[in-house]
Amino acid sequence: IASLGMIACKQDKPEEKVAGIVLENMDTSVKPTDDFFKHVNGTWIEKIEIPDDQTSWGGFNQLRKKTDADVLTILNKAIEERDFPKVKDAQGKEIDSDQEKAVNYYESIMDTVTRNKQGKDPVKPFLAKIDELKTKKDIEDYITNMAPYGGGGFYGFGVFNDLKNSSINAGYMFPGGLGLSRDYYVDDKVKDKLVKYQEFVGKMFQEFGDDAETAKKKAATIVAFEASLAEPMMTKEESRDTRKMYNPMSIAELQEMVPSINWGAHLKGIGVKDLDRVIVTDIGYFKALGTIFKTRSVEDIKLLLRWNTINNSLG
Repeated sequence: IASLGMIACKQDKPEEKVAGIVLENMDTSVKPTDDFFKHVNGTWIEKIEIPDDQTSWGGFNQLRKKTDADVLTILNKAIEERDFPKVKDAQGKEIDSDQEKAVNYYESIMDTVTRNKQGKDPVKPFLAKIDELKTKKDIEDYITNMAPYGGGGFYGFGVFNDLKNSSINAGYMFPGGLGLSRDYYVDDKVKDKLVKYQEFVGKMFQEFGDDAETAKKKAATIVAFEASLAEPMMTKEESRDTRKMYNPMSIAELQEMVPSINWGAHLKGIGVKDLDRVIVTDIGYFKALGTIFKTRSVEDIKLLLRWNTINNSLG
């Protein structure tokens, strides 16, 4: 009876309402029919200052800053207490918990003394593996084996919610990354940035043992190769249309579209079994990739894999 009475009291109390828009940020002197954006955000734009360590600022930036601070607090507490759960794998072997992995990852990043002492040594075994590649099949195997390390380049696989049915997950095939975003390779307005990038690539090859002339030639090959991969990619405007990124097909259909890569072997190699279909996010890129992968020499592909490895290690 007491519980019922308490519920009745809560129902009688007016419900507190929270505004969905921060009213203090609005500029009501501007009519919404004249400039709706300024009407909603005008005062905020006038009073806000972009932090010195940021190139832009907004609501999502503020949220990210708060989230980063919250995560740092959690990590520091976990480091201090080191009271990690005991976890076992399917075979009963004790493994690190997610909490312990997060702490180990964070501590390894913060340990700049050890990183500086190691220098380029951690990258060298991966470069040695690339040097050993002899055939296109070797290259495919390498890309498959590199999946647990973040991928080797050219293409990758991931699992996310199905864009047309959020109640299920789906496998996605997506393009590998480039040194720069697509526009730098195809837009003449920013070609000067591409020149600077090519110089940077050459300097990095010199850091890893090439003489100046050899490094310069390799850098030119890298930029031309990346440009051939960038051109058929979706534009940034197209990539904002999720309908264009939703291209489900069977593995057999993917194999028919890109016959120069053994997709069944790749998926099996990364532990994906009994997959009925895969969603290809960029049809134009994968069609072009098939031709590029077939016609490019093993040495050119190895060179780009080498650059991907060096470039990814610089962060």
